Amino acid sequence: MISHLPTDIVDEVISYLRDDANTLRACTLLNADWTVAARRLLFASASVHLDNPKKYGQHALLDRAAKHLRAFADFLDRTPYACGFVKKLQLVSPLVDISDVSFKDDDDPPEDSDPDNGHTVDFHVDLRDLFLVLQKLPALHNLVVTATLWSPLTEDGALDPETVSGLRCPWIKSLTISTSTKYRPYPIKSTQVAAILHLLPGLSELSITCGAIRLLGDTARAQTIMPQEMALRTLFLDSNEML
Repeated sequence: MISHLPTDIVDEVISYLRDDANTLRACTLLNADWTVAARRLLFASASVHLDNPKKYGQHALLDRAAKHLRAFADFLDRTPYACGFVKKLQLVSPLVDISDVSFKDDDDPPEDSDPDNGHTVDFHVDLRDLFLVLQKLPALHNLVVTATLWSPLTEDGALDPETVSGLRCPWIKSLTISTSTKYRPYPIKSTQVAAILHLLPGLSELSITCGAIRLLGDTARAQTIMPQEMALRTLFLDSNEML
């Protein structure tokens, strides 16, 4: 009988179905052993897809990004068994030319937008919102962030030790960041990268592809404070411009 198969056999059979989500869902209806094995693959990779900026004004993107993260956090709270299965998380938003975005009357285009040359739109998320979600995923090893920028922990780039210690996720080993690379994109700031490295002390692989990276702070108060100890072994940086 299928219900009496050893667990290792069940795992072996399920492994051949990793790309067949419908069959995996059907397997969750058999019994406890098949349910756990199937869920392990169903939830191994998760994605949070953000809204298309064409639908909303630029300022509204901040609030909507937070709502998406909160909705994903609520899902994890309702299905706690999934938290231990997620090994890869992708935060994805569409790359859209700002010339295609319809802004509301009270929502002006970004100051550095160029109507003649165009400007791509990246989502902005609050780093605290993101890491409060990551805290719920103890098996997560691979984080992929596409067309999304994030705030440093404070406006001046300073790091609050209590905030950092409360948000750290040392179990994440790989981070891939890909932002807009055409037109005049928002640059990734060194303070943002430093904040990520403080919050991911176990990170061994970091890949950044972006249109521009700002090495110096925007103000005299902004300082890039790198961690004293890092586990980073591989760093890939592809940027069109250093500011």
